[in-house]
Amino acid sequence: MSGNPLLLILALAFCPGAAAAQSETPVSPDASAGEATPSWSTNLDAFAYLLEDDPYVMPIVRADRGSLHLEGRYQYEDMETFSAWAGWNYEMGTTLRLAVVPMAGVIAGQTTGFAPGLEATLSWKSFELYSEGEYVFDVEGTDGDYFYNWSQLSWQAQAWLALGLSAQRTRMYRSELAIERGVFASARRGPAELSVYGFNLDGDEPFAIIALGVDL
Repeated sequence: MSGNPLLLILALAFCPGAAAAQSETPVSPDASAGEATPSWSTNLDAFAYLLEDDPYVMPIVRADRGSLHLEGRYQYEDMETFSAWAGWNYEMGTTLRLAVVPMAGVIAGQTTGFAPGLEATLSWKSFELYSEGEYVFDVEGTDGDYFYNWSQLSWQAQAWLALGLSAQRTRMYRSELAIERGVFASARRGPAELSVYGFNLDGDEPFAIIALGVDL
């Protein structure tokens, strides 16, 4: 998903830490060694793009163990296209917290190539700025190269409710806007979170995204 390259530059300038989804990784005791070792934490997100002409679903699965970050995406860069990612979690700060994950990915399907990427989260009190971006190098030629970004600013209105603004830059479907703008609301209950986005609400081609995330 895709939006503002300045967020990517800002995150790099701060010598980044770990991505949005990376809270502290739980540890489990190693009975044989008698030492605590990191355990896996996983998350599954499914984004349903409710476009008038061609709706589609984009699933993303993330897995973290200690500093290691793994990720798989489908229909993110193109239709019927899969991408696999590996990266490293970094975190810094306390009151003002920065977490980033620099990553590298390979892409196969209707688009084939490779990409460097970055996920970054800047948190302060009840506010959170999140951005994920990648630059795709298409092996079939430079005409297929593209910068993708998804960014959002959220306010935690209640323990279970977040409200905010979102932006994306993508080429998954045709749009008159280089950067699409939207608003969203997210509700969490236990390990599940439901989000509803409205994009281009002031334009001729508005659309909605419904996202369901589950911590596994």
